[in-house]
Amino acid sequence: MLLDNVVIFGEKLYHPNSYVNFGFYNAFSEKDLLFIDIINRKNLDILEDEIFDDNTLFIINSTENNDLIPLSDGNYYVLINADKEIFKNEKNILNYIEYDSDMDLTNYKKLDDYVYINNSTKTVVMPFASMLTPSQILENIKTFKSLEERTGNYVLTRSYDKSTLQHINKLPSFFHKKRIITIDKEVELLGNSKISCCFTGDINKINEKTLSHIAMGVPCLTNSITTNQCFNNKLMFATTGTEVTNDDIKSYLQSYKKHDMFSLIEIIINKHTYCNRISVILNYFGLSL
Repeated sequence: MLLDNVVIFGEKLYHPNSYVNFGFYNAFSEKDLLFIDIINRKNLDILEDEIFDDNTLFIINSTENNDLIPLSDGNYYVLINADKEIFKNEKNILNYIEYDSDMDLTNYKKLDDYVYINNSTKTVVMPFASMLTPSQILENIKTFKSLEERTGNYVLTRSYDKSTLQHINKLPSFFHKKRIITIDKEVELLGNSKISCCFTGDINKINEKTLSHIAMGVPCLTNSITTNQCFNNKLMFATTGTEVTNDDIKSYLQSYKKHDMFSLIEIIINKHTYCNRISVILNYFGLSL
């Protein structure tokens, strides 16, 4: 079955969970679809103006206004953070749960590294992914600066919880905190950054922010064991900010070679972009683009 439209239901950048929405939007935007957009509380009128009753894939990452989403046997619904009661009678649904290393996956079939499915419960378990597509990553590689040319070292803040901020606030002065407003500004800062701190409150999950930053060619400091394992323990790791010193960072960067960067990027291209996630979803529904 050929898919015509994609509606991503949730917030645009930079709101909680918005990296996920933008990642899907960015990946689908490379495809030849009749309609692709992120719909949030500011543009709900699109649901009335457009007709989405056949061959439309809804990716739902918000519990607000789910009752406005058109229900049809000809549509497909991926429920990330959604009011599941509304969609309980739809035949084409897939529950998307973010991978967590503490999960019991006994009843799931493994499809790939960190990707599992249970057809009886219509549930897929996958990490979230890098915002960039493989083609964008490969294009960006052409303009990477060497680490020696870079002058910045950042903690790009967006929606850190208080417990994570406690660690970040104890990092050495090597890092500069910057609140991100646009994706272009994020790319600009990262392109000139020797290292990025991607501390997270979900240390058992693969942090999508770390994936995006590595895809942009930036070494990363993480407090997530699971994220570090995903990259064969090649990231700089610290449980808390107090463990990190300027000397530790300089030592890590001195040992970090160009081939290390490309080997980590290769893992993302092969396993952790939203193009990968879309393939799993389309295969589940028997769809094509």
